[in-house]
Amino acid sequence: MIFILFLKRLTVQGYLHSEYVMTNLLKYELIPSRFDGAFPVKSLKESTQK
Repeated sequence: MIFILFLKRLTVQGYLHSEYVMTNLLKYELIPSRFDGAFPVKSLKESTQK
C-alpha cells in the first residue's frame, strides 16, 4: 500500500512539474502581488479612521 501511495505521489508531482503544465497551465508570478502605483492613498486613510 505504501508503494502505491508513493508511486501516485511521484506521478502527480511529475505531471505538475512537466514542461507543458509549467508553460501552458500554471501562471507563475515571481512576486505574488501586483504593484499599483496609482492606488488612491487618501481613500485608504479615510476608510481606516472609521
